Amino acid sequence: MFVRRRRPTLAGEMLILQLAIVLVVLFAVGAISLAQSAATFDRVEGRRVTALAEQLAWNPLPRAQIDRPAPREVLAPLVHSALTQSGVTSVTVADVHGKIISSTNTTLLDSDLPLGDPGVAQAALGSTTRSQARRLERHPCR
Repeated sequence: MFVRRRRPTLAGEMLILQLAIVLVVLFAVGAISLAQSAATFDRVEGRRVTALAEQLAWNPLPRAQIDRPAPREVLAPLVHSALTQSGVTSVTVADVHGKIISSTNTTLLDSDLPLGDPGVAQAALGSTTRSQARRLERHPCR
């Protein structure tokens, strides 16, 4: 006793093909939308964190106290107020040698600041013009 399989009709095959195409398009649109959202989030939050870092760097308190014997105690209120005002999860201040001198995460104190991929720093320096570099040299962080 052989059971004969019915072959789908042409209309059925076209319906399956159309459903497959719709699913592939939906998946592609969803993936692109997620990637765009992640890129937008990184760009917006990166600007916000950069603005916070610039605000802290140009504040006279860290610039004056960074080389003092106990900068941690003097910088703690500034670091915590920056944390509260900005809504970020952590604020860290390091000296010119990359040693963390103040942070809202106390486990990081007196350790080296991880800077990530060296190519990022190289790209940032490469985009600096000569006039910007001269301006930065005239305003050291000390």
